[in-house]
Amino acid sequence: KSSQTFRLIADPESKTKKLAYFRAGQYISLKVNINGYSITRPYTISSSPTDVTRGFYEITIKKEENGFLTNYIWENWNEGTKILSSGPEGFFYYQPVRDSKNIVGIAGGSGITSFRSIAKEIAEGNLDINLTILYGCADEEDILFYEELKDLESKFPTKIKLVIALSCEEITMEG
Repeated sequence: KSSQTFRLIADPESKTKKLAYFRAGQYISLKVNINGYSITRPYTISSSPTDVTRGFYEITIKKEENGFLTNYIWENWNEGTKILSSGPEGFFYYQPVRDSKNIVGIAGGSGITSFRSIAKEIAEGNLDINLTILYGCADEEDILFYEELKDLESKFPTKIKLVIALSCEEITMEG
């Protein structure tokens, strides 16, 4: 398993009682202290903006073989681990004044997280656009959210289209 999805909630013991609203495609910056070193890294919120009303964000983190922060997170984060993060940031979201109603998203590996959030928002009926995702991965095992995205595509065939491109030598998938 090369990636893991973490569900983040507001800390009831902190000043933040509710998570801030975000737009599909935005990110939060995690602030982590590792052995006295302060590290800040951005991670796209991979859940739907509607999930804020359910009290959580999801972020999906790909484990990097020699990654300093990702290895720490995978080895040390458990249920109840307290973390610091920024509020939602960034401009990688649909803006009707700026963007066409037909969007083609190009993603590689863990870059699919923003498009998962956007696809979920479309499926919930909160975003009226058509999304085609061109998604490249090195291997079949690295395709994040494959079943979920294919399910959304089958339920909303005029709104969501997923095109997978693999660079591996052997492919067992159809298509």
